[in-house]
Amino acid sequence: SVKSFYDSVVNFIKDNHIDTIVIKKRAKKGNMAGGAISFKLEALVQLNGIVDVAFVSGKGIAAAHKKNPFQIPQNIKKYQETSFMTASLYNRKN
Repeated sequence: SVKSFYDSVVNFIKDNHIDTIVIKKRAKKGNMAGGAISFKLEALVQLNGIVDVAFVSGKGIAAAHKKNPFQIPQNIKKYQETSFMTASLYNRKN
């Protein structure tokens, strides 16, 4: 349920001492555009009430990686690379 997901997010934030959540901005059109469900889940994350939520654009990630490549750890999975680069770009800026 929605309440269960929200509670899980809040508990995860508290249990792991997270101070900021960084989200890659969603595409508005095309293959990578998010659907209604992912939009609602993202909204619940934003409404956590505990930590700030920051956004990073896909174009910003690509430009930063081209200018100064991210040192992606060998042990992360391919599907985790974008999340790693999103967080890394946020850390570079802050």
